[in-house]
Amino acid sequence: MGRLYRNLFALRLSGDYEDHFDAEEADVVPLIEPTKQLIDFVITKAKEKLNI
Repeated sequence: MGRLYRNLFALRLSGDYEDHFDAEEADVVPLIEPTKQLIDFVITKAKEKLNI
């Protein structure tokens, strides 16, 4: 999950700060499902910590 987060963050930085950045569909589509899993994991852990 750490590697996925690092890759997502690098993509975000490139998109925000590089003069020209094109994300290719072939690079982005494989990240969708793992990103959903990462979000679910973070939500679960947050709920555990907050006793929700």
